[in-house]
Amino acid sequence: MKLSKILLVLLLPFVLSGCFIKIKDSTKSDGGGGFYRSVDGGLIWEQKVLVPTTQPVKKSIAGVNVINMDLDSQDPIALYLGTAQHGLVYTYDAGENWQGVRGLNVGKVNEVIVDPKNKCIIYVSITNKVLRSSDCTRTWEQIYFDSKLDEEILSVAIDPNNTSALYIGLKRGDILKSSDAGKTWVYLKSLDNKIVDIVVSNADSSIVYVATVSAGIFKSIDAGSNWTNINQAFGEFSGALQQVTDLILDATSSVLYVVTKQAIFVSDTGDNIFRKMPTLQAKDRNAATIYSFAVNPSNNQELYYATDTTFYKSVDGGNQWSAKNLPAGRSGTIIKVNPKNPNVLYLGIYNLAK
Repeated sequence: MKLSKILLVLLLPFVLSGCFIKIKDSTKSDGGGGFYRSVDGGLIWEQKVLVPTTQPVKKSIAGVNVINMDLDSQDPIALYLGTAQHGLVYTYDAGENWQGVRGLNVGKVNEVIVDPKNKCIIYVSITNKVLRSSDCTRTWEQIYFDSKLDEEILSVAIDPNNTSALYIGLKRGDILKSSDAGKTWVYLKSLDNKIVDIVVSNADSSIVYVATVSAGIFKSIDAGSNWTNINQAFGEFSGALQQVTDLILDATSSVLYVVTKQAIFVSDTGDNIFRKMPTLQAKDRNAATIYSFAVNPSNNQELYYATDTTFYKSVDGGNQWSAKNLPAGRSGTIIKVNPKNPNVLYLGIYNLAK
């Protein structure tokens, strides 16, 4: 039986003036992180971390650990980084210059999402809260607050066809939905397992997938009213679903990718039957953890993933891969492809040694 409850959320305005980021000057111990950009499909990477300042000491985000990233699909040189300690940072010129958001310049940002139809509407989740800006980060309102202070909202998803529809996934396993851009929330289901990711189909908004950290993958075909565990679709590989790290749904098709620590699975037949991709990880039981995965939105035969040491690229749908050492020898936690110029790739870096 579906259990529904409406959560009336008090909208608390966060008035933020100007832009500021507390980032120290780079040092040898932390200067190789932050953000990298490639303009040739991943062959060469260049660190882009400058924070403009009038002070004589140079500022940068080179010491920032990036958890997640989103871009403005209409203007994909506008990028937002959710970081582990330094809040939300952004660039409007593909990384040439970075700024932080006053009031959100400290702490851990688990998720940042840009409305695909309105570039000035941005959502972030910070610990047990979800905030919304409707003016390009100048001001914020709190649209969800969980009464359990040790709770975390780990995933925020937006319906690409109806951007007033939002889903959030909590550490304790709850899935909630708002149909009015966060004014009210409906409890959908508890999966009793940490929510890793939520994705909504671009082709059919009634189809929603949820990945958990160790209970596998769940699917809804009615916009979240009912959920089915689809682990059986993985057959002999279902045991790998104890270590899911990411869920990617190709925006131009119904191809679904499930990323685990050691393997990538794909369902490309439309019937949710998954096969294991022949990645380089699959050939080495001691291979490093897979932290990020991306698909070229203009050509889904072009795939990318990154571990804690290496960047991999395939141009034939994942049958063969080329490998290149990651810049700075740190973990590539998030990869994004510029949808208007797919040769341009963005890479967020995390220093897991810290």
